[in-house]
Amino acid sequence: MPRGRPATLEHDGSGRLEVVDPFIPNRKQREFWNVCSRPYSEVEEVLFSGSIRAGKTQSAVKLMVKWALSYKGTYVISRFTRQQLEDSTKKVCLYGEGGLGPAIPSEVLEGGTLDIARNETNNRVRLGNGSEILFRALEPGERGRIRNLTANAWLIDQAEELEGEDIPDFYQELKGRCSMFPHKLLLVANPSYADHFLAKRFIDGMGEPKDRYPKAHHVHVSLWDNRENLDPQWFASQVATKHTNPAYYERLVEGKWGVEAKRRFEWFSEREHLIDPFDIPREWEIVEGGDVGWTDPTCWLWVAIDYDENYYVIAEHYAAKTKVSDHAAQIKRIRLNDPSDEREWIGEGTSLPLPFRGSLEPSATWIDPSAWQTREGDSTAQLFAEHGIYGGRAENARLPGWARLDELGTTLGKDGLRPRLRIFKGCAPNLVRQLKRAKTLPGSDDIEKREDHAIDPARYIVSSRPFAPSKPDEEEEAPVGTRIWVQRKLKRSREQQRQREEPIFPI
Repeated sequence: MPRGRPATLEHDGSGRLEVVDPFIPNRKQREFWNVCSRPYSEVEEVLFSGSIRAGKTQSAVKLMVKWALSYKGTYVISRFTRQQLEDSTKKVCLYGEGGLGPAIPSEVLEGGTLDIARNETNNRVRLGNGSEILFRALEPGERGRIRNLTANAWLIDQAEELEGEDIPDFYQELKGRCSMFPHKLLLVANPSYADHFLAKRFIDGMGEPKDRYPKAHHVHVSLWDNRENLDPQWFASQVATKHTNPAYYERLVEGKWGVEAKRRFEWFSEREHLIDPFDIPREWEIVEGGDVGWTDPTCWLWVAIDYDENYYVIAEHYAAKTKVSDHAAQIKRIRLNDPSDEREWIGEGTSLPLPFRGSLEPSATWIDPSAWQTREGDSTAQLFAEHGIYGGRAENARLPGWARLDELGTTLGKDGLRPRLRIFKGCAPNLVRQLKRAKTLPGSDDIEKREDHAIDPARYIVSSRPFAPSKPDEEEEAPVGTRIWVQRKLKRSREQQRQREEPIFPI
């Protein structure tokens, strides 16, 4: 695979011009091409998976270009999120990366140049023979752009990112879009968990026999298969992880599926961190954190902070495929925490009444910054504000947020009995489940973004570093039964002042 050499134009002796691409496939890349070329009656979908830097994306895009030049039509290249598509996959296709030229040579484009062939409005390029290659994201907010597509072939890059209960049905829909010859769905992936739907569908020995699709074929590649094209020092550093980080080595060097990463929050223990609920003193600080989604769940957490800066997770709202207005209504009910409200929430979240008394009206609400993104119409943050749920943009630095959780989860409170992070039993089941399951991203202190919808709002809350409440003076003792007394005092807190200065809507 020569680096940095562009494609060339040569005469074939009959008056035609041929594009000569210097790309030389390695053994595994050629095996992948051979499997993909088998008849549709035998092979409908192909997964090319294994180690990082094995040339998987390059070879898959090269094959898509070959098909597009041979069979005029529409070809789609996808990644899960729009940002990942633009920053990585599309860059590889049109501009090149890591010393390699563009995977789609400019010589095959309409007019022989990207400036002529590219249509940014529709996110596509046109080839010299009239074929089109479309770039599409697969995240929920982008799926409207692919509902009516008819394609010859579809390539999903980093397909292990496709996770969620709706993904198997969505995957089948994408496959159904490939209704023109050669009818193929191609997937490039790094290995993931043994229970990932791709592992069950493509790889022998993963999942139940009924999960394995007979016309789905898997080509495995390791870093060793592309060794000749890699920097020797970098290659040696990756091989050395066999002794320093065995899970990383097995998964991203050898390319094995089902290698369990290390638990990220090893310190979490139900015995140490779960406590029986009790009534919340009205002077305690209450802070909310919210992570928003549609197919992925929206999660809201409530944390109470005592005079000694212990953090108590006291309530959770968790639901997917739910309107903002319904989320807002449930959030307001939980804030009020009226013991006479015995209506059940229709969803996955907390039911009322909660097993303790005390108002959960917050002094601050920190929401996932992505809630302010707009593509069509109002942002999610604007919709929440319309329904009376106002918040500020959360601090979204992941590693400092996890470090803050580590600190609270491992440092004993002033009472010397328990860690400073304490969770009411039965009041935040999704947070408990995700703290137990979160895995370390290989080569990083971050967690794998597999199921973190309840952990993220916890991170937003602790990253805001709210101040502990002050014990009330005797002369300021609240009247008995006055629910809003604590809110009057909290208006003077620095945390709420900071939130008032935070713009709700983007300027």
